Parts: sequence; C-alpha cells; structure tokens
Amino acid sequence: MSMYSDSDSGAAGWLVGAVRNNPEGLLLLAAGCALLMWPALLIRLIGWAYGLLRVKPRLFVMLRQIVRNTSDLFKPAPFFISLVISCAGWIMECLALYFCAVSFAPDFTIEQAVFIFTFASLLGAISLIPGGVGGTEALMGVLLTTVGLTVGQAAAVTLTIRVGTLWFGVACGYVALFSFLSARRAAAKIAG
Repeated sequence: MSMYSDSDSGAAGWLVGAVRNNPEGLLLLAAGCALLMWPALLIRLIGWAYGLLRVKPRLFVMLRQIVRNTSDLFKPAPFFISLVISCAGWIMECLALYFCAVSFAPDFTIEQAVFIFTFASLLGAISLIPGGVGGTEALMGVLLTTVGLTVGQAAAVTLTIRVGTLWFGVACGYVALFSFLSARRAAAKIAG
C-alpha cells in the first residue's frame, strides 16, 4: 500500500510525493549543490563568517583550502556525472532488495524496498562503523519483518543483499589492492 494517493504509482509517484511534501528539503539540497559548484561564492561566505566571528583563523584558512582543493570535483560536468552514476548504483541496490524480498512476500513494493534499503544504510552509517556493519543488517532485518517476511526470510534477504552490495565491493577492493601491491613489488625488483 502506497503512502501517497492512488494516482501516484511506482517510484516516480513516490518521488513526486516526497518533493510535494518537502519542497524545502529539495531547495536546501539545490542550494548546497550550487555552493559546491561555484566555490568563489562559498569562499566569500567563509570569509564573511570569519569577519563576523573573528575566532579560530586557522579553521577558516583550512576551510578555504578544502573548498579550493575540492572545487574540481564539484564542477558541473564531473559532479552531475558522478551523481548520475551514484543514483544508478543506489537504484540497482534497491531493486536487488526488491527482487529478493518479493520472492518471499508478493505484496512487497518498490517503495518499501527503497525506504528499507536507504533508511537501514543511512542509520548504519550514523553508527560510524565502516560499512555500517551490524547496524544496517539488524535494522534491515527488522524492517523486512514489519512488511510480512518471517525472521528467517528477512535474514536470508538481508544476508544476500549485504553480500551482493557491501562485501562484493570489499572483495573487489582487496583484489585490486593486492594486484597493485604485487605489481609495485615486481616493478621495484626490476628497477632495483
């Protein structure tokens, strides 16, 4: 059952409903992105804040350096390309949760999958444990049981999703790290 009217269907309806119910959040997000994309304005705001407060000058110098050093990442082209890739990745992870859960609970919706995956991931990240390990799984399992899965089914779905989304990436990172280190050692032997 959708939390928005029946005329709004699917993920697009969920997004429209979310924006309709919280336009201030979208405006705040857009303003933050604009500040990051045009660093001169942000640097001026940092200078204005320092002029107003006149405390901790090293902090404000560091903030200016951070803005200058990261400004290339927030230019419109790289920013929007990375935003599209990130959104596509998150959508795929939410779809993976949906397809796993719908095999156990046919009434499971894409909106529930997006909420459960995103909410569990964000609260897991708040725990400050790398990858949200433990907290994300626990919350995802509890939320899956609230939408009709048994504890065993929720555990199986959660384990499948976390192995496919988190631990697969970790394994790829270890493979890349060890191949880089072995190539570096081989190059050092040849040079040395």
